[in-house]
Amino acid sequence: MNADMFKGTPLEEQHLKLGNELTRFPGFIKRVIGVDLKPHDWSNEVKGIKAPLFIVIGDADGARHEHALELFRAKGGGEMGDIHGLPKSRLAIIPGTTHIGMMQRASWLVPMITEFLDSDLNPSPPTFSRGFGTHRSSTRSFRVVRHDSGAEDFAHPAFG
Repeated sequence: MNADMFKGTPLEEQHLKLGNELTRFPGFIKRVIGVDLKPHDWSNEVKGIKAPLFIVIGDADGARHEHALELFRAKGGGEMGDIHGLPKSRLAIIPGTTHIGMMQRASWLVPMITEFLDSDLNPSPPTFSRGFGTHRSSTRSFRVVRHDSGAEDFAHPAFG
């Protein structure tokens, strides 16, 4: 992997747009690759951050999905939200996306980031009492099978 692979990409365009010289681009790419090749574990540092985090990686990212999940869990994520409520931090794995390709997903990322920044930091658990099972006219019923307690029938307009 070298700088020639990134010629004409958004990464090179941004590098130049920030006032960097084209001759310095190969050195920049070498440093980026060097950082990406070193294993990182920020789990302890993340625990010390008081603010909620929005952890975003691509499904074809160089970052391990397991590591992103470890960071998310370190910030209180990974519990069943229907019971415990939604965590203050978030985790998103963007489909069909690499680490560098994340820049090409702005149309997906900006709404998620905006919603995260504007979100209630003390959300209550969602409930099924609102909407589910209450609108039977012109809806389609569906069955939810849970591994712990059998099945329940519901109807919701979104499934009609």
